[in-house]
Amino acid sequence: MYIRKLITTFALENNFYYSISNNEATIWSPVDNKIPDILEIPSSIDGYPITAIGEDAFNYCLNLKEVIFPDTVTKIGSNAFKNC
Repeated sequence: MYIRKLITTFALENNFYYSISNNEATIWSPVDNKIPDILEIPSSIDGYPITAIGEDAFNYCLNLKEVIFPDTVTKIGSNAFKNC
C-alpha cells in the first residue's frame, strides 16, 4: 500500500507549483507546458532549498531538450521527464 506524504504547503513561484515539507521544496509541475527548451532549475524557491522533482513533474513538456540541476536536487520522481 502506498501512502503519499502529507504536503504542508503548496504554492506557485517562478512558474512552478511546489510544496514545502521538512523545510525542503519539491517542484511538482510547471504552471503550463510552455517552458524553454533549456530549463534551469533554481537552487531555492521561496527561501527553501529545492531538493526534489516530483513524479510526472515535466511529463509531456515536448520542447524540453536539456535540464540544468543545482547541487541541491537529490531526488527525481518517477516519470518526471517522460515524453520530453
